[in-house]
Amino acid sequence: MHSKYATALSCLKDPTLPPIDQNTMRFYNRIALYDDFGWLRCEAASEKMANNIGNHSTCLLANHGILTAAPTIAQSFDNFYYIDKACETYLSALSTGKELNISSNEVAE
Repeated sequence: MHSKYATALSCLKDPTLPPIDQNTMRFYNRIALYDDFGWLRCEAASEKMANNIGNHSTCLLANHGILTAAPTIAQSFDNFYYIDKACETYLSALSTGKELNISSNEVAE
């Protein structure tokens, strides 16, 4: 998917999504990052992405967007919807220029 907020996050030098609310916490330590570019569409890239996502259900494609995977289309869409909401919250909070209130690892997990 190439949603506005997930794509914007994928364009940051550090696309880490810190745990600042319930949506960002849902993905805390649960997002794979794929930054092996130099391709458009090819079978080798698909295999690399599949290997990269590992046991995560969400993969941020650097400078591109987001990929979600799940046993059903409904679960995959649910992951997509909430990762995009998490990205929106994070980028909106960053836009204030104020310090983020990042939750502890224990709370985020």
